[in-house]
Amino acid sequence: MAELRDYVVAESGAAKARESLVRMTLTHGNLQNTSFPELRLDRGEDVESLKMRIYRATGTRPGRMQLVMKTSKGNTVCRLEEGKTLGSYDPQDGFILHVEDVDEFSLSRGGWLDDTSLVDKYVMDEESYNKRAVSVRRFKEERQRALVEEAEGASQEGAVRELPQVGQRCVVSPGDRRGEVRYVGDDQGVGLGPGTWVGVRFDEPVGKNDGTIRGIRFFEDCPSRFGGVVRPSFVEVGDFPPEEFDLAAASDDDEI
Repeated sequence: MAELRDYVVAESGAAKARESLVRMTLTHGNLQNTSFPELRLDRGEDVESLKMRIYRATGTRPGRMQLVMKTSKGNTVCRLEEGKTLGSYDPQDGFILHVEDVDEFSLSRGGWLDDTSLVDKYVMDEESYNKRAVSVRRFKEERQRALVEEAEGASQEGAVRELPQVGQRCVVSPGDRRGEVRYVGDDQGVGLGPGTWVGVRFDEPVGKNDGTIRGIRFFEDCPSRFGGVVRPSFVEVGDFPPEEFDLAAASDDDEI
Protein backbone atom coordinates (compact mmCIF):
# COMPACT_ATOMS: atom_id res chain seq x y z
CA MET A 1 0.00 0.00 0.00
CA ALA A 2 2.85 2.37 0.80
CA GLU A 3 4.36 1.81 -2.66
CA LEU A 4 0.98 2.46 -4.30
CA ARG A 5 0.56 5.66 -2.31
CA ASP A 6 4.04 6.87 -3.28
CA TYR A 7 3.28 6.16 -6.94
CA VAL A 8 -0.03 8.06 -6.83
CA VAL A 9 1.51 10.99 -4.98
CA ALA A 10 4.42 11.15 -7.43
CA GLU A 11 2.07 11.09 -10.42
CA SER A 12 -0.18 13.75 -8.95
CA GLY A 13 2.85 15.90 -8.13
CA ALA A 14 4.12 15.69 -11.69
CA ALA A 15 0.66 16.55 -13.00
CA LYS A 16 0.49 19.61 -10.75
CA ALA A 17 3.93 20.69 -11.95
CA ARG A 18 2.77 20.46 -15.55
CA GLU A 19 -0.41 22.39 -14.73
CA SER A 20 1.62 25.20 -13.15
CA LEU A 21 3.45 25.86 -16.42
CA VAL A 22 2.11 28.01 -19.25
CA ARG A 23 3.55 28.37 -22.75
CA MET A 24 3.86 31.99 -23.83
CA THR A 25 5.71 33.93 -26.54
CA LEU A 26 7.95 36.76 -25.41
CA THR A 27 8.17 39.84 -27.66
CA HIS A 28 10.01 43.12 -27.22
CA GLY A 29 9.06 46.55 -28.50
CA ASN A 30 12.62 47.39 -29.51
CA LEU A 31 13.45 43.98 -31.01
CA GLN A 32 11.25 43.85 -34.08
CA ASN A 33 13.14 40.95 -35.65
CA THR A 34 13.45 38.84 -32.51
CA SER A 35 10.96 36.88 -30.44
CA PHE A 36 11.11 34.02 -27.96
CA PRO A 37 8.30 31.57 -28.81
CA GLU A 38 6.89 28.79 -26.64
CA LEU A 39 8.59 29.81 -23.38
CA ARG A 40 7.54 27.66 -20.44
CA LEU A 41 6.74 30.04 -17.59
CA ASP A 42 5.71 29.16 -14.07
CA ARG A 43 2.36 30.59 -13.07
CA GLY A 44 3.61 30.85 -9.49
CA GLU A 45 6.57 33.06 -10.39
CA ASP A 46 6.32 36.65 -9.16
CA VAL A 47 6.55 39.54 -11.62
CA GLU A 48 9.81 40.87 -10.13
CA SER A 49 11.58 37.55 -10.70
CA LEU A 50 10.11 37.30 -14.20
CA LYS A 51 11.43 40.76 -15.07
CA MET A 52 14.90 39.80 -13.89
CA ARG A 53 14.93 36.76 -16.15
CA ILE A 54 13.73 38.84 -19.09
CA TYR A 55 16.45 41.41 -18.35
CA ARG A 56 19.13 38.72 -18.75
CA ALA A 57 17.68 37.74 -22.13
CA THR A 58 16.95 41.17 -23.61
CA GLY A 59 19.08 43.70 -21.70
CA THR A 60 16.11 45.84 -20.61
CA ARG A 61 16.53 46.82 -16.96
CA PRO A 62 13.68 45.72 -14.66
CA GLY A 63 13.14 49.27 -13.44
CA ARG A 64 12.59 50.44 -17.02
CA MET A 65 10.49 47.47 -18.09
CA GLN A 66 6.74 47.21 -18.40
CA LEU A 67 5.11 43.83 -19.12
CA VAL A 68 1.89 43.61 -21.11
CA MET A 69 -0.03 40.34 -21.50
CA LYS A 70 -1.79 39.87 -24.83
CA THR A 71 -3.89 37.19 -26.46
CA SER A 72 -2.46 35.09 -29.28
CA LYS A 73 -4.05 37.56 -31.69
CA GLY A 74 -2.29 40.52 -30.08
CA ASN A 75 -5.20 41.97 -28.12
CA THR A 76 -4.12 43.52 -24.81
CA VAL A 77 -5.37 41.67 -21.72
CA CYS A 78 -3.65 43.57 -18.92
CA ARG A 79 -0.44 45.06 -17.58
CA LEU A 80 1.51 43.09 -15.02
CA GLU A 81 2.24 44.75 -11.69
CA GLU A 82 5.01 43.94 -9.26
CA GLY A 83 3.96 42.21 -6.06
CA LYS A 84 1.78 39.73 -7.93
CA THR A 85 2.39 36.37 -9.56
CA LEU A 86 2.03 35.58 -13.22
CA GLY A 87 -0.75 33.12 -12.44
CA SER A 88 -2.87 35.83 -10.83
CA TYR A 89 -3.53 37.20 -14.31
CA ASP A 90 -4.79 33.81 -15.58
CA PRO A 91 -2.42 33.46 -18.58
CA GLN A 92 -3.31 30.88 -21.24
CA ASP A 93 -1.13 28.78 -23.53
CA GLY A 94 -0.35 30.77 -26.66
CA PHE A 95 -0.64 34.17 -24.97
CA ILE A 96 1.99 36.85 -25.62
CA LEU A 97 4.09 38.52 -22.95
CA HIS A 98 5.20 41.82 -24.47
CA VAL A 99 8.07 43.93 -23.13
CA GLU A 100 7.91 47.72 -23.30
CA ASP A 101 11.31 49.35 -22.76
CA VAL A 102 10.73 52.88 -21.45
CA ASP A 103 14.43 53.70 -21.13
CA GLU A 104 15.14 56.49 -23.64
CA PHE A 105 18.85 55.59 -23.51
CA SER A 106 18.32 51.84 -24.03
CA LEU A 107 20.85 50.17 -26.36
CA SER A 108 18.02 48.32 -28.07
CA ARG A 109 16.12 51.52 -28.85
CA GLY A 110 15.56 51.99 -32.57
CA GLY A 111 16.45 48.38 -33.40
CA TRP A 112 20.18 48.70 -32.79
CA LEU A 113 20.47 45.21 -31.28
CA ASP A 114 18.72 43.17 -34.00
CA ASP A 115 18.49 45.29 -37.18
CA THR A 116 21.75 44.74 -39.07
CA SER A 117 20.68 47.19 -41.79
CA LEU A 118 21.44 49.99 -39.33
CA VAL A 119 25.09 48.98 -39.09
CA ASP A 120 27.45 50.70 -41.51
CA LYS A 121 29.32 48.20 -43.68
CA TYR A 122 32.84 48.75 -44.88
CA VAL A 123 32.87 49.23 -48.64
CA MET A 124 36.19 49.19 -50.46
CA ASP A 125 36.53 51.54 -53.42
CA GLU A 126 37.27 50.11 -56.86
CA GLU A 127 40.82 51.46 -57.04
CA SER A 128 41.83 49.87 -53.73
CA TYR A 129 40.14 46.59 -54.60
CA ASN A 130 41.90 46.38 -57.96
CA LYS A 131 45.27 46.86 -56.24
CA ARG A 132 44.80 43.78 -54.08
CA ALA A 133 47.13 40.93 -55.03
CA VAL A 134 44.53 38.38 -53.95
CA SER A 135 40.82 38.88 -54.57
CA VAL A 136 37.81 37.00 -55.87
CA ARG A 137 37.71 39.16 -58.97
CA ARG A 138 41.38 38.52 -59.75
CA PHE A 139 40.88 34.78 -59.23
CA LYS A 140 37.95 34.72 -61.66
CA GLU A 141 39.88 36.72 -64.26
CA GLU A 142 42.91 34.43 -64.05
CA ARG A 143 40.72 31.34 -64.19
CA GLN A 144 38.89 32.64 -67.26
CA ARG A 145 42.20 33.50 -68.92
CA ALA A 146 43.53 30.00 -68.25
CA LEU A 147 40.40 28.40 -69.71
CA VAL A 148 40.68 30.50 -72.87
CA GLU A 149 44.39 29.67 -73.29
CA GLU A 150 43.67 25.99 -72.72
CA ALA A 151 40.91 26.00 -75.33
CA GLU A 152 43.10 27.83 -77.84
CA GLY A 153 45.97 25.41 -77.21
CA ALA A 154 43.74 22.40 -77.72
CA SER A 155 42.38 23.91 -80.93
CA GLN A 156 45.88 24.54 -82.29
CA GLU A 157 47.04 21.06 -81.33
CA GLY A 158 44.05 19.53 -83.07
CA ALA A 159 44.73 21.56 -86.18
CA VAL A 160 48.38 20.45 -86.34
CA ARG A 161 47.85 16.83 -85.38
CA GLU A 162 45.30 14.89 -87.42
CA LEU A 163 43.16 12.25 -85.79
CA PRO A 164 44.04 8.58 -86.40
CA GLN A 165 41.99 6.73 -89.00
CA VAL A 166 40.36 3.32 -88.63
CA GLY A 167 42.68 0.65 -90.07
CA GLN A 168 45.94 2.48 -89.43
CA ARG A 169 48.76 0.81 -87.57
CA CYS A 170 49.77 2.56 -84.39
CA VAL A 171 51.70 2.48 -81.15
CA VAL A 172 50.03 3.47 -77.89
CA SER A 173 51.77 5.00 -74.88
CA PRO A 174 52.66 4.33 -72.21
CA GLY A 175 54.42 1.07 -72.98
CA ASP A 176 54.86 1.34 -76.77
CA ARG A 177 51.98 -1.09 -77.29
CA ARG A 178 51.47 -1.86 -80.95
CA GLY A 179 48.12 -2.40 -82.55
CA GLU A 180 45.52 -1.31 -85.09
CA VAL A 181 43.06 1.55 -84.88
CA ARG A 182 39.55 0.10 -84.80
CA TYR A 183 37.42 3.02 -83.61
CA VAL A 184 37.52 6.84 -83.65
CA GLY A 185 34.66 8.82 -82.11
CA ASP A 186 32.94 9.87 -78.91
CA ASP A 187 32.48 7.77 -75.76
CA GLN A 188 29.04 6.52 -76.89
CA GLY A 189 27.56 7.66 -73.60
CA VAL A 190 29.49 5.29 -71.31
CA GLY A 191 30.88 8.16 -69.23
CA LEU A 192 34.53 8.27 -70.35
CA GLY A 193 34.30 12.01 -70.92
CA PRO A 194 33.68 14.50 -73.72
CA GLY A 195 35.79 14.71 -76.85
CA THR A 196 37.30 12.14 -79.18
CA TRP A 197 38.39 8.62 -78.20
CA VAL A 198 40.40 6.02 -80.13
CA GLY A 199 39.75 2.30 -79.91
CA VAL A 200 42.79 0.06 -80.49
CA ARG A 201 43.08 -3.72 -81.02
CA PHE A 202 46.52 -4.55 -79.62
CA ASP A 203 48.85 -7.22 -81.00
CA GLU A 204 49.34 -8.62 -77.48
CA PRO A 205 47.08 -8.89 -74.39
CA VAL A 206 48.17 -5.54 -72.97
CA GLY A 207 44.74 -3.91 -73.02
CA LYS A 208 41.87 -3.72 -70.58
CA ASN A 209 38.89 -5.07 -72.54
CA ASP A 210 37.65 -6.89 -75.65
CA GLY A 211 36.41 -3.78 -77.41
CA THR A 212 33.45 -3.49 -75.04
CA ILE A 213 33.12 -0.92 -72.23
CA ARG A 214 30.22 -1.00 -69.78
CA GLY A 215 28.14 -3.10 -72.11
CA ILE A 216 28.74 -0.94 -75.19
CA ARG A 217 30.82 -2.45 -78.02
CA PHE A 218 33.21 -0.03 -79.67
CA PHE A 219 34.70 -2.52 -82.17
CA GLU A 220 34.46 -6.20 -83.11
CA ASP A 221 36.82 -9.18 -83.44
CA CYS A 222 38.88 -8.56 -80.31
CA PRO A 223 39.85 -11.18 -77.70
CA SER A 224 39.76 -10.33 -74.00
CA ARG A 225 42.48 -7.90 -72.88
CA PHE A 226 43.49 -7.15 -76.46
CA GLY A 227 41.39 -3.97 -76.60
CA GLY A 228 41.73 -0.45 -75.30
CA VAL A 229 40.08 2.94 -75.70
CA VAL A 230 42.40 5.95 -75.19
CA ARG A 231 42.73 9.61 -76.00
CA PRO A 232 44.21 10.53 -79.43
CA SER A 233 47.21 12.18 -77.75
CA PHE A 234 48.40 8.71 -76.62
CA VAL A 235 48.21 7.25 -80.15
CA GLU A 236 50.93 7.57 -82.76
CA VAL A 237 50.16 6.18 -86.21
CA GLY A 238 52.82 5.03 -88.67
CA ASP A 239 54.67 2.02 -90.02
CA PHE A 240 54.49 -0.31 -87.04
CA PRO A 241 54.35 -3.92 -88.32
CA PRO A 242 52.26 -6.39 -86.29
CA GLU A 243 54.07 -8.28 -83.57
CA GLU A 244 53.49 -12.02 -83.66
CA PHE A 245 51.66 -13.43 -80.67
CA ASP A 246 50.35 -17.01 -80.35
CA LEU A 247 47.03 -16.57 -78.55
CA ALA A 248 46.37 -20.31 -78.43
CA ALA A 249 49.70 -20.99 -76.76
CA ALA A 250 49.26 -18.30 -74.11
CA SER A 251 48.58 -19.61 -70.63
CA ASP A 252 46.72 -17.86 -67.84
CA ASP A 253 50.04 -16.88 -66.31
CA ASP A 254 50.96 -15.03 -69.50
CA GLU A 255 47.97 -12.67 -69.28
CA ILE A 256 48.43 -9.44 -67.34
